[in-house]
Amino acid sequence: MGNEEIFKAARPLFYVWKLFGLAPYTLNISDKRRLKTAVLIGLFYQLFIGILIIAGLIISIESKQGGYYITKSKARITSSILYWTTYSLTSILSLIFTGIYHKKIVNILKVLSTTDDVFSPLNKFYKNISKFIIIEVLIIYSVVLAIAAYHYWVWFITFKADFHIIGIFLYSCIVIAMEIQFTNITCLLYFRFKALNDQFKFKFSLTNTIEDCNSSQESKSIEDSKRNQLMNLKVMSIKIKNNVLQTSNVNFDEGGCFQDDNTDMFTLRVLRKQQHLLRDVADDFIGIYGILMISDMVSSFIGITVHLYTPLYFANNEITKMSYTELSREHVVYVNLCWFVLMFIKLICICTVCQITSAEASRTATLLRTMLLKNQVESSLTLETQIFLEQVVNRPMNFTAYGFFNIDYSFLCSFVGAVATYIIILVQFN
Repeated sequence: MGNEEIFKAARPLFYVWKLFGLAPYTLNISDKRRLKTAVLIGLFYQLFIGILIIAGLIISIESKQGGYYITKSKARITSSILYWTTYSLTSILSLIFTGIYHKKIVNILKVLSTTDDVFSPLNKFYKNISKFIIIEVLIIYSVVLAIAAYHYWVWFITFKADFHIIGIFLYSCIVIAMEIQFTNITCLLYFRFKALNDQFKFKFSLTNTIEDCNSSQESKSIEDSKRNQLMNLKVMSIKIKNNVLQTSNVNFDEGGCFQDDNTDMFTLRVLRKQQHLLRDVADDFIGIYGILMISDMVSSFIGITVHLYTPLYFANNEITKMSYTELSREHVVYVNLCWFVLMFIKLICICTVCQITSAEASRTATLLRTMLLKNQVESSLTLETQIFLEQVVNRPMNFTAYGFFNIDYSFLCSFVGAVATYIIILVQFN
């Protein structure tokens, strides 16, 4: 499977990224003149989006300090301004980093596509990926648009004029587009690590001992589909050099067994090279999004804290320049809870995707240890297995925010604890 398949599958995401200035300008254009034109247009469009972000931030701050919304709580005002500032900063950083690393993003997709011929189960993965992405994007942005419209309605009937929601909506769309980009590329890594582990586990179960090949006629428990897959499988050793994909085929006999004793070791070496390739791609990917994840987590922390604290404040305190007959406390509580739920679900999704991808990459070590336990004698295959195991163990797969912290379930627990602590502190300020 060539590069066209992965770019075709990612096309819906590409249009979303391009709408908010996050696309790598082009996915697969060979004409240098067209490529240069696309890059220039993309740069000017990113500059335009950046100006809108700054204008939205200014409007948001002015709406807080200009009298639209005056409360007795300085903590409430300060936290809201800090929230908008960090959110706009995350949006601007997303534009900058996707502009700087647009070539790397394209190369990551290209390198991932080179593994498709080795991990044959991914053929089925690409069939419905475009439809899934379209449904995903429609659901997410429909929810964001609905909450933003509800937010505007609540504050408009209260203050008669409140335009900071335009900036909030723009920040949300850009940051969500960046998060979708991050989670979907992470999912591509997950499926490839899973395909590698499944292929390794399947082959090892068939070539566990020499007797398995001699008793091929007695292996009635093996499904016909798996036997056919094994007979048609071509193990490919991929070497990316000067953008040339070199492959070497390994044949199987009619019983579904390897034709020579050295094939097991060769197959394991091919899988080891693929694992090393995926880890290189993962490191490049984490390097691109490291700073963005720091900014995103900081803005999410402040946003979740603000949207959780606001309902408590509105439910228990008076608000100056505003009568209770003009303000429906219930709607203020509901709209802030909607933003809170949306941001918390985003955080859970990011942590979950990173957690399962890291766990799937670590599962290779478990399979290798199982293989070592089943090998009864020292051989070249055992040595190759030990080298493979050392490679996996010495290079663990962790998604980090530029090395400051790991993005996983433990971070999620710490995040919740920190939010609870700051909510208690803010309540005490009142």
